[in-house]
Amino acid sequence: MSNVNQKNISATSLNSANTSTIYQSLSVHFEQPVTNVSISPNSQDVVLAAKKGMFILDLEAPYEMPRVLQHITKWEVADVQWNPHLERQNWIASTSNQKVLIWNLALNSTTTSSSLKHIEMVLTSHTRAVSDINWSVFKPDMLATCSLDSYIHLWDLKSSNKKPVNSFCAWTAGATQVKFNKKNEWLIASSHDSDLRIWDIRKGSTPVTTITAHMNKIYGIDWHNSKENEILTCSQDKLVKFWDINDPKVCQGVITTNTPVWRARYTPFGEAIITMPQRNDSQLLMWSRNDLTTPIYSFSGHNDVVREFLWRSKKESLNDTGEFYLNLIHFIIIFLII
Repeated sequence: MSNVNQKNISATSLNSANTSTIYQSLSVHFEQPVTNVSISPNSQDVVLAAKKGMFILDLEAPYEMPRVLQHITKWEVADVQWNPHLERQNWIASTSNQKVLIWNLALNSTTTSSSLKHIEMVLTSHTRAVSDINWSVFKPDMLATCSLDSYIHLWDLKSSNKKPVNSFCAWTAGATQVKFNKKNEWLIASSHDSDLRIWDIRKGSTPVTTITAHMNKIYGIDWHNSKENEILTCSQDKLVKFWDINDPKVCQGVITTNTPVWRARYTPFGEAIITMPQRNDSQLLMWSRNDLTTPIYSFSGHNDVVREFLWRSKKESLNDTGEFYLNLIHFIIIFLII
């Protein structure tokens, strides 16, 4: 059984009728070897992925026992992504080596296997381990997957034929990241070693743009929230670079850090970026897009490398503008290979 222990909490009571935990600083110790995390579209729950299954933690009741979706496997979960659309808020995608599992929280399966009762479908076209998955922000049933086999597959999950509806291949190197454009439903980006490739779903299997972005391996990519032509890359070379896909030979800006950068993402507000180191540092740094020379804020407090970070949002009813709070998810379990 999983244990969720309270470590510290602000003075305001969690049980206050009008108080949400979104306004509170708190820390939770989760005693499972979790490798990835994602947040629900209503920002109330997070899913923590482990070899023993999925653990659903209610952020408004963070010290209660999580809901457990059992699925025991020897494979670490490379990625887990909650569907961002409210109409598909019961769907969660996760990786399991060469497979992608689609979980349905509302599924009442008649199967006697507790490992299968919440799994609605299994996607099986990759021949090597799946490295990344990404839901379309335009189509609730559209999922992109990429793998070390160098393929990017697109899946239409409302189709009865559980085969990719589109496939793209880089041939030269395995794919490490795949991301749908946030403003143009036809564009997809993928990273392959030190290269970034841009694909147009309508234009066949040849990339419309290829960018030699770094001298070392790309770890993360992220499209700008409102500019469809802008994308960033982060790498083992300790750099974050900004690109205009219409001018691929010219880097539009560089952030230089002291450690390899595992993830770099645009904030959901303003012109800022968060960087997360791969190793040797436990701080997340915020940078202004208007001045990339010095970070404007650091999120510190962890004693080990942060594994992931999420934005939790709350919309105000008066003007429907979003307030965003950064949740740093740090897995305290230290992995030892014996």
